[in-house]
Amino acid sequence: MPIKYTPLRKDGPVSFAIRGLSKVGKTHNANLFNGPEKTFVMDTHPANSTLQTCTKLGNIKVRRVASIDEIETFTSEVLSEKPERPCSLVLDSASSLVEFAQSKYKAKHGKMPFEYTWGEVFDYIREWLRRVNEANVDLILTVKMKRSYSENEKGESVWNGGWEPQEWKDLDYEVDFSVNLEQGLKIKESVYFPYIVFARVATKEGQSWSRFNSPTQTKPFIVGALTRENVMKQILEPYEGTTKDILREYYSSLRSSPSPIDKRFCRDIKKLFTEIKEPLSDDFVVPTESNVRSGKYSESIGGKEIESKEEEETV
Repeated sequence: MPIKYTPLRKDGPVSFAIRGLSKVGKTHNANLFNGPEKTFVMDTHPANSTLQTCTKLGNIKVRRVASIDEIETFTSEVLSEKPERPCSLVLDSASSLVEFAQSKYKAKHGKMPFEYTWGEVFDYIREWLRRVNEANVDLILTVKMKRSYSENEKGESVWNGGWEPQEWKDLDYEVDFSVNLEQGLKIKESVYFPYIVFARVATKEGQSWSRFNSPTQTKPFIVGALTRENVMKQILEPYEGTTKDILREYYSSLRSSPSPIDKRFCRDIKKLFTEIKEPLSDDFVVPTESNVRSGKYSESIGGKEIESKEEEETV
């Protein structure tokens, strides 16, 4: 089925969410967007995972926050420094936003949740988002995933094997686009290339989300390229093609890469196209009795498995 993507119509600073399971690389890639040296991070995690990732990347501009007020204070300090643009303000993780907003509302009004005026609760979040968006900086919100539950035949709530974002329900309508990190590429009911992290980008239709239309998505691209230049190129250009077209593009762009992971990826793409009996590129022909005899196809295509003692980067 063809993938059709409508480009984002926006220039300048952007705001977006990065969603994904634990350890898939949300914090790492948030730092890569404008580079660690131009990234300011607010950490809501009780553990030190965010600080450790940022330190490894050379980013010391990290602060632990535990409330909306602390988020606003750090934001004010960053903006007062007038950092060189483009730069990123990261909230890791935005899954805590609703909890923080509720705490601020309760401290102010002393009410229980069933008495809340939810519009006022969410206005705390909207006001902060609006302030950052008007400040000419990129805003990146990482989002945790939680288990998705369904009712079984007995009416019991059970995990259905899926995952869903743990986030404010209106987040998609307040940001410019979202990046969903996925381990491997799902084709029909099978997952291929599980050692590669891919990203799918959902953007707004025109200038705003429509609650009646699903957001469009780009082709997936390797998360290792989640820099501002590459992301903006993806979301500002239209695209229409199939998963096969995407894999052909990957093969073409990565075939000369010295990376063991890229070599393995290209080898496995060749293998997949051999199995589905389709040409991959002009110099890769699906093996048949005639072209094997003519030398157009080598039985050794793809070579043996590359053994590398290098630890695969956790992205």
